[in-house]
Amino acid sequence: MTTKVAKQGLKHGADVPELHEALEEFTASSGYKFYTYIAGRVVGGRRITNFDPRKSPLHLTNVPGDWNVEYFKKKYCDHDPIWRFALGNLLPERWSNIIRRFDLTAKQHKIISDGRDAGLCDGVIIPVHGPGGEFAVLSLSHSESDTQAKQNVELDETVLHMFALRFHSQIRELQEPEVGEPPADLTSREIDVLFWTAEGKSTWDISQILGISESTVNFHISSAKRKLGVYSKPHAVAKMFGFRDRGII
Repeated sequence: MTTKVAKQGLKHGADVPELHEALEEFTASSGYKFYTYIAGRVVGGRRITNFDPRKSPLHLTNVPGDWNVEYFKKKYCDHDPIWRFALGNLLPERWSNIIRRFDLTAKQHKIISDGRDAGLCDGVIIPVHGPGGEFAVLSLSHSESDTQAKQNVELDETVLHMFALRFHSQIRELQEPEVGEPPADLTSREIDVLFWTAEGKSTWDISQILGISESTVNFHISSAKRKLGVYSKPHAVAKMFGFRDRGII
């Protein structure tokens, strides 16, 4: 592959269907069969979520439908070692290298095994990180031990990374919210605290998850309530997540 391949189809002003087609063409030219692209945010420092009121994850994939449904139904993304690697790293990496590098739990071994049974035997994960918890990944995979695909990953990591960055950048432009000030300027930490509150976590639980004191958790809750114009935590959570439904954030 060349840098020209990384730019193929990513013309300025392309819409989502055109970018989707470019993704399919790039996947094939890279020697892979399957692709998955997800863009969202990381809430609580732990996982990609569709609960952030400002933007739901955008999900493009051609992996087998049954596996895709099972993966998200069972919340495998919260434990998948490939995704966990992407959350804390900046450069592309082969799945098999990640699996060899870490001591996997029984659940993680199960995820890898189930993925192979579904036809996803090896691949490459390409992380994209941005400000305020912005996060996206492009994952390319194949259904058998394809020597050429492995060589592509090793020889063309820069091209893979360039495509992922350019692809995400153009998707991001299309997904930008309308101009206008939101009714509440919540900080990322305030959103984190309200997210975990919505998950049923206590103040102490949240302090342990985020690595802050309980008094700091309470400070962020009080600040969020003030900005949202409410007097209780449940009301703050409901109002924050209601922004997305109204198309405000």
